[in-house]
Amino acid sequence: MVYRNLIVKVRVVSPVLVPLRTRQYPLCFDALVVALLAARRGNPAAFRYDPARDTEYLPENGPGNGVPLAVVGDRRPVYAASVGVYVGETGTYSWVKRPPEACELAVSDPGARFRTGGEGSGKYRAWAERQGCMYVREVVFRCVGDAGVIRDLLSDLRGIGIRRNSGFGEVVAFSVVEEKTPWEGYGVLTRKGRPARPLPLVDWEGREGWVQGVMATRPPYWYTGHVEPCWVPPISLWHPDFAMVG
Repeated sequence: MVYRNLIVKVRVVSPVLVPLRTRQYPLCFDALVVALLAARRGNPAAFRYDPARDTEYLPENGPGNGVPLAVVGDRRPVYAASVGVYVGETGTYSWVKRPPEACELAVSDPGARFRTGGEGSGKYRAWAERQGCMYVREVVFRCVGDAGVIRDLLSDLRGIGIRRNSGFGEVVAFSVVEEKTPWEGYGVLTRKGRPARPLPLVDWEGREGWVQGVMATRPPYWYTGHVEPCWVPPISLWHPDFAMVG
């Protein structure tokens, strides 16, 4: 693979939803690439992670694992890929869920206790849910990787965020171009020299303005076994309205 300093832009035409009930973690480009690669290979490792078995996509196994991203770090390697920066405005979205069982029970047992509109009680009761919603035009990532392979994988991308099967986060276009004016630590540091992705403390000496936290440092980021002390990217970088979901 031929690694270049790349800027990746993913354009969306519908709001991107972020979870409110679960712990927040940034949308990292390496996680997106690994998920696409695993899906292409028919391997669900990126989605149902088994730490005892599915380890081929971890950065310490690269570049032979096929992930088209450079790896940095000695004791705790990570991919040279940033979190996503959202370009656009933010807001909220609400809806009411009704389990299918409630509707079926209403027909089969007219004598059951139902609220107005056929909503049941207990496990059949409908509930309202509010989701953080970003009305974004595009999501921007930076990485050090192979442009050709990344373009090929992104051709499979249909949506980002949660509720993709409901039409949220629909992707309509993307671009992968070489950055003309890269800076030191491209892909892992911002232009101002702050973390552009979670960076393990064991490999990185903190600088002024860096914030320490506990977060996963390699994909999949929802897997608690990857959580460790690290330098975290500024919240303003990966979540433009963090207070909305606090």
